[in-house]
Amino acid sequence: MSDSYISPTIISGNFDRIFTEVEHSSSLGLINNNELRIFQLLLQDYVFRFDFLQEFIEDNIGRYVFSRSAIDGLKSEGKEEAISLRAFKVLLKKGQVDVKGTGQELGELLIYAFLEQVLHAPKLMSKVELNTLGEPSEIESIHLYSFTDNNTDIYQLIFGSSSIVGDLGEAIDEVGKSINKIISTQKNQLQLIDANVLNSNFNEETAKKIKALIIPQKGSSLTPESAYGIFLGYTLGLQSAGKTPTQFANDAAKKVKYDIENCLQKLSEIINKSGLAGYSFYVYVLPFNDAESDKKNIMKEVLGGV
Repeated sequence: MSDSYISPTIISGNFDRIFTEVEHSSSLGLINNNELRIFQLLLQDYVFRFDFLQEFIEDNIGRYVFSRSAIDGLKSEGKEEAISLRAFKVLLKKGQVDVKGTGQELGELLIYAFLEQVLHAPKLMSKVELNTLGEPSEIESIHLYSFTDNNTDIYQLIFGSSSIVGDLGEAIDEVGKSINKIISTQKNQLQLIDANVLNSNFNEETAKKIKALIIPQKGSSLTPESAYGIFLGYTLGLQSAGKTPTQFANDAAKKVKYDIENCLQKLSEIINKSGLAGYSFYVYVLPFNDAESDKKNIMKEVLGGV
């Protein structure tokens, strides 16, 4: 089952060239639909390359920032090539990018990308769009996902959260705090997404179908479940001494699997303590050379021309 009436926004052509999935046997062990997936960037001479990732972000930042209707408007005016540049300006003008240069917006872009490209859950609204509705949003993006379970159509509203820090355990702790904040604010955020917002962001037919899902309708049986999307970025911390580049690449894949296995209990505890064990979680993990500096440098390169 798919949400064919809601198109994906992402430009995905180079995704498989940029991200390589690491096969593993770890599991979240949840009763509801869930996934835990590990990816790596291209390794060259003992370090992950970021040039293709930066290009990917530059291509898609406008798709994250703007609604579908705004993008369609720019396309109809023959300004498709200006979408990314305008997105950079929106982020800088509205203070969406941290002036201290923390690079955390990289995580926001990546959870959006993985939910759209890997899970095939189209974006409804980004944090940038949500922030225009009221107070600053704790939610980094909202996505609509559907699947069939025992011949029953299940709809989920996925609330995105991310953390990119040096230690994987610390990244999980940060996301845990963020998830708790999301739980306390998500109802208010959804209430702000009223009919006018949907009508301005989607075409009439699509807006009508989404309204039936997220705005309570008397007598309607279409009640979506809440679900949570998580992106975790961290420093791999693998020493290269005494290893050939090929040996290092093989060990990198082994280490990221080892790291996530060791942190599964912490992640499970956070989910259980939050009272969310019956909900769906979709978790995506990506190692960096030096997470703290890499996220800053990547976003500096992406936004450097503005």
